[in-house]
Amino acid sequence: RGGCGAAAAAAADAGSVDVLIVDAADGSAAPPPALLSDAFFADVRRLLAPTSVLAMNVLARDAAHLASVRASVADALPEHARFECRLPDVLDARPYSRLLFAVRGPGGASPAALAGHPMLGSVGAEAWLAGFSEDFNCG
Repeated sequence: RGGCGAAAAAAADAGSVDVLIVDAADGSAAPPPALLSDAFFADVRRLLAPTSVLAMNVLARDAAHLASVRASVADALPEHARFECRLPDVLDARPYSRLLFAVRGPGGASPAALAGHPMLGSVGAEAWLAGFSEDFNCG
């Protein structure tokens, strides 16, 4: 079952979301402040299934903004392994544009627990182990 926005989140059962995609902007940056709030991440934690993925499109204004987004995700989802990748220049020329991912496998977020996760095969273990990093391209 899919949906969009706060109404869909409110209607969804706890633990019922396998993949949650955050792709919204406020005109100058993505995600907007409301999607980095404690209230938003409380909903995210409630909705995500035990084996789950959060994918977040980030168009940060500067390094400090990118760091605050990374910290918000890391603080909100400490039980998820995290990695990021830069967008190819063809898609976005901003130096602080990223796709951030937080992933939890059936046994947690350790490399062993994620070994069978579908996303790990295309990303590579080194990116998972590095966490949020400047060194990985989405392609």
